[in-house]
Amino acid sequence: MDQLDKLKDSAETTSNVVQMAASILEEEVAADMAAAKLVEERFIKVSESHSGKPHGVIQRFRRNRHELVDILLGRSDFLETKLVRNENATVKALLALLPQRFRRDSRGPVDIPLDKFGFVETILDNYKNVTMEALLASLPDKAPRLHLYNLLPSYPKRPGKGFRPGLCIATCRAFGGDIQSVLRSAVAIEMFHNAFLIHDDIEDGSEYRRGERTLHTKDGMGIAVNVGDAMNVLSINTLMQNITSLGPRLTWQILEEIEHMAHQSVEGQAIELGWVRDNICDLSTEDYLRMTLKKTCWYTCIHPCRIGALIGTRGDIDLERFNHFGYYMGAAFQIQDDILNLVGDRDKYGKEIGGDIWEGKRTMVLIHVINNCTEDEKERMRLFLSTPRKQRLHKDVRWVYQLISKYDSIEFSRKIARQLAAGALREFSVAYSALPKSHDKLFIKNIVLYMIEREL
Repeated sequence: MDQLDKLKDSAETTSNVVQMAASILEEEVAADMAAAKLVEERFIKVSESHSGKPHGVIQRFRRNRHELVDILLGRSDFLETKLVRNENATVKALLALLPQRFRRDSRGPVDIPLDKFGFVETILDNYKNVTMEALLASLPDKAPRLHLYNLLPSYPKRPGKGFRPGLCIATCRAFGGDIQSVLRSAVAIEMFHNAFLIHDDIEDGSEYRRGERTLHTKDGMGIAVNVGDAMNVLSINTLMQNITSLGPRLTWQILEEIEHMAHQSVEGQAIELGWVRDNICDLSTEDYLRMTLKKTCWYTCIHPCRIGALIGTRGDIDLERFNHFGYYMGAAFQIQDDILNLVGDRDKYGKEIGGDIWEGKRTMVLIHVINNCTEDEKERMRLFLSTPRKQRLHKDVRWVYQLISKYDSIEFSRKIARQLAAGALREFSVAYSALPKSHDKLFIKNIVLYMIEREL
């Protein structure tokens, strides 16, 4: 029995951690729906107060938001003059970069390495390469170059796995779609990701990203913030270009997915930044899982899968089926990232080893230490975490490592990650099992284990 089967078997008995995660997801989705409804009600109330009665467009919006999109974007002259001229002529050429076995409508045999991780990495590399080529081709070639456009490729070109576009493209193809139809969305997701990384490095005070100095330490805070902003703007433009191939309704649905993804990410980041700024130490596994759902899981796993399926089925699918799968996999991914930050190989991991301790991040590992150490140790930990990064000492960081070892917090975190991975495999059966066999489906299944065994 291989590791995947063992994980799947262990998932049959739902762990407390997975049950906790499921409850968190249901609570957050319900809260988001209630908040969105309240915003819409307020918007309509303001509109009514100005006109005395709902405007016709507002009435349509109340009935069906997608109908409004058709009204606004349905004019063919608008599409031809505004969007067709922005058509990226490189898309078809970029497909030639893929080996024949990965091209559109290819469902034939593929050379699968005997090592299942080799298979995962082969697919990831190919989907990442085609996404990167499209992304780089979409960047403006104009002034101001020195302080903006020449810096845009900095993060995308650094070593990385390309999990997000890989999941998006593979899910699209597993549901019968093709690379050409999903490529722009995959590019947009990767752009948002790199914008998040630039801003995240500034907010955390990180010094290294993917083996190189962070953008703000090289080119200054203001320029780095602006480059991140530019990546966000360009990703929206890339999504707008979907209209010419996917139509207004599907394009709007994808934009809704992206809006929710970005919204959740900034909320999760706010929670984590608040913990650090206010030196909050009394946290639980549940607190961590709720934060990582928002900060990591929606944009790393859930929405890439949802968007891929949306395009692959042309909107004919219930997207909620991917929420639990993506949440459990994304949380396992983040915990493994926390572990690698402590004990990973610097050359492989590409970031500052121990950086999370220097930055005072409340990772699963650190939360476990705080919840299990003595009162004296907890008081010293509070003092350490309240000290600004630049004033923290190497001896204190070494002391935190000693506590991590003393309370076996890395092994505890690995156990949580494996429980979540087991839950993800069970949910994979819900989200993907009805599909016919394909290499993309196999890739998605195997990537669950890859995410918790990876070294970078």
